[in-house]
Amino acid sequence: GVGSAAAFKAKCELIDSEIKAKDKIKFAIVECDVNDLKVINDTFGHDMGDEYLKNCSKVFCNIFKHSPVYRIGGDEFAIILLGEQYDLRSSLFERVRASVNRKPDAPKESISFAAGMADFSQQIDECVKDVLKRADTFMYINKSEIKK
Repeated sequence: GVGSAAAFKAKCELIDSEIKAKDKIKFAIVECDVNDLKVINDTFGHDMGDEYLKNCSKVFCNIFKHSPVYRIGGDEFAIILLGEQYDLRSSLFERVRASVNRKPDAPKESISFAAGMADFSQQIDECVKDVLKRADTFMYINKSEIKK
């Protein structure tokens, strides 16, 4: 039930055209990278890995109910927050990070991912890709904190 990488690219192009038109646009991007997918695939099989991905994506979709969620890579997801979801971004982001429930021996019940969020800034961003890069940086900081 999530959008594809192609759908994400199309949405980014639409937002980029608004940025270029100097429309006052407010948005944030949350990027999530699912943890331990390779371990789950290798230990429990790819069917269990698929279930694990679905569990994580359900969390993203339930918390960000009114925002598009996209699977942009094998284990990476991006959520674009606009409107009311943008206004509530801090509390929603805290909720998604608090939903991590790491159970390495029980992948059907496990939800583990790193997350980063970045807001669009007219002063420093020229396109959606700039915002995504910052969200990616924050996500990798979170991933390194999780591994400690």
